[in-house]
Order: sequence, then C-alpha cells, then structure tokens
Amino acid sequence: MIKKYKYIIGALAIVIVVLCISLLKFNRKTRTYIGINGQTITVRGKFPWDNKALNSEEIPQIGTVIKGENGNDEVIYAINEDGSYITIPVEDYEKTRNVDNDKVEEHTEEQVSQPNTGIKVTPAQWSANTKIATNMPILDFADDNILILHDYFGLFIYNLNAGEIEDSIDLQALEGVDFNNDSFCEILVSQNADTIWIRPVSSELLYEYDRISKELTTTNHFTNLNIFQDFVLTKDIPPEKLPVKSYRCSKQSVSFADGSYGSLNIKNERITGISYIRSGKEWVLFSEKNCTLPELLKQDDLFYEQFVEQGSESADSLMFSYCTMVDYGEYAGICALSRSMEYSDEMQKEWNALQLTTSGVEIKTTADRACFKINIISSDASSNSSLLKGSNEKYLYLKKEDNGWYADGFWQETEPPEY
Repeated sequence: MIKKYKYIIGALAIVIVVLCISLLKFNRKTRTYIGINGQTITVRGKFPWDNKALNSEEIPQIGTVIKGENGNDEVIYAINEDGSYITIPVEDYEKTRNVDNDKVEEHTEEQVSQPNTGIKVTPAQWSANTKIATNMPILDFADDNILILHDYFGLFIYNLNAGEIEDSIDLQALEGVDFNNDSFCEILVSQNADTIWIRPVSSELLYEYDRISKELTTTNHFTNLNIFQDFVLTKDIPPEKLPVKSYRCSKQSVSFADGSYGSLNIKNERITGISYIRSGKEWVLFSEKNCTLPELLKQDDLFYEQFVEQGSESADSLMFSYCTMVDYGEYAGICALSRSMEYSDEMQKEWNALQLTTSGVEIKTTADRACFKINIISSDASSNSSLLKGSNEKYLYLKKEDNGWYADGFWQETEPPEY
C-alpha cells in the first residue's frame, strides 16, 4: 500500500512540474499600447520589437522613424505608458496598419475589413441663408493656393488663386457621420492636400478622398508622417497679427513660415458671413452667386437638432439656444426646442420678415423646472406671435425630463405661480 502511494505521489509531482513548465511557457506578460491611429493594442508575450525607452526624455513620439537593431528604418507604431514601444518596418507599415494577428489581439471586424472603392461622392448643397449652428466652422488646411474647411453643411475645398470653391463633399451623406456627436467627424489632410481623410467619431470607418482624381474610398490606415499639422489656437495669436477679434474666428488657425496666420472669420450667422483672412487680405468663401440652393424657408433639420442637443444639457443652455433661435428668426427652431408646438410655414415666413433681438434673466430654477423673463425687441408687429413693434416682455417656462431640458410651449405673458 505504501509503495502504491509513492507511485501516486510521484505521478502527482510529475503533473505539477508539467503544469509549472506550461504556466511558465504560456503565462506571458500582457501589455496595452495606444496605436498610431488611437486604437488599443493588447500584446501578450516578449517580442523583439517590444522596446523600452531609457527615461521619459527619450520616449519617442508615435509615427517617429528610428533605426532598428538591424540598421533599417522602422516606425514607432504604438507606445505604452511605461515608455515601451512597438516598431515595425517602414515598408510593412505602408502596406497595412494591422500588426500580425499572432502578436496583436482584440482587432474589431471593422479594423480588418477590406477597403471599399468607388464610393459615390455627393457634393455639398447650401443656400445664401444657410446658417452656422452651435459650433464654428473648422479650418482643416491652408497654404498659398488652397484651403479646406468643414461644418455640418459640408466639406469645402477653396482655390485661393481662382477665388472659388473647386470641390465639396456632403458629409451627412457618408455612412457613420453623426453630427449630433460631440466631435462630429475628424478631418485630416496630407501635407500637400492631395489626400483628405474623413474619420467619423461614431464609427470605425475611415474615408480617404483623393483631391486630384476625386475618388472616395474607405481605407484601413493612414500615415501620421504625412498629415498637415501647422495649426495654432487662434486665441494665442498676437493681436497685432490678427485683424479681427479671435472670438469671431475659427478655433484653430494655420501658422505660416513667413510669420503670418490664416484664419476663418465669421461675421454673422449666415454661411455668406464666412471669410478667410491672411496678412490683411480677405477671401469671401460663400456668396449668393455660387450657392447651390435657393433661399431656404427653414434650415436643415440637423441645424435645429444641434441646438436641441445643446439646450437639453441645462436650463441655462436651453435659454441660450432659445434666445439664439429668436435672434435668428427661426420659428422652426422654437418648435424644435418645445414638445408641444406645431410648426407652420406661415409663421416661419412671418418670422423671416422680422428682425428680432432677445435678452433674458433667470426668475427661478429648480431641479426640473425653470422660468426666465425675456425681452424681445421686434422690428414690426406680429399678431400671431403676440409681438408689438419695439420692446416686448415675455416669460419662458422650461421643464426637465429623462432626456433633458425642453421649452414648455410658446412664451407666456405672465409668470406662473408654480414656477
């Protein structure tokens, strides 16, 4: 019996040794890296391309080309917070953004999908009274010859020498672009502006537009080595270098080697109020002559949805959205901010003929209700809106439910006791 137990104990010891060896072999180190396009890469194991910077000053930037151990050029593809980084040969990087699946896990289906070629490009459509919504247009590129900008109403390529829009893309027509998202979509441009990448924040799609051939495709990668990045925050430009107030300009401007700056200037809420300024020269980008749509009775639904989204955040935000819609003469916007008003073309036409200016003051705000007193100065009387020519004092009631704040009907003549 004792001999039998010895055999059993010996067998168990062998099993334990085998398991330990297996664990040592397969219990590999796990490390998470942030890739060149912002993707998360989880690496298990010790690989020859898993390097370590000596100190924080030596940590290279993603996209940097360095000399590998064999003397060949390699690209820093991903970096870990502890300073370690992954490199791949430049030629391999140009072929694909995806590292060998044996070394990298957790790829999504979209990341390894095949590129889609021949996507139809829909030109942007705009009217002389197309209006800017809650965000300033974004300047994506500028040099001595062209500039590129975008907003919810489209992406535009403007030829500075010819003084005209040479191309445009309707971004809303692209799959995955959600302009109710905080960041809408990211536009990246190559240094020579021949290639434009469109990356919707709400999806894994990456569009690539060839400005020369005007071909739109989806792609699996782009290279940070070739992206135009000569931007500065407009608010940081010295006042003597900027002929207009920075709050009237795009958030970012382009810095040129000659010390000048190129900025988008927004004079008013209409698209025709957008211009480009550099070194004292100004280009008006949109005019009644080059618009592609007739005068609009009301704006694109997406225009109003952005103000609804902004207003839902707080009573103050809703008050701001409401006053903006009144100032813009957008009766359709007032209806969008309320859940109990019906839109009518007749009322919108009446508002289009008025010049309205609004200001307001808070009366009371609770967790789910608010009341503001607003003063509306009207250029003429409007019986349907209970407005007299001149100053009009009204009260605005606001409510909050699960999906945020909204206006409780049209403005009122008196302050309700429950508020």
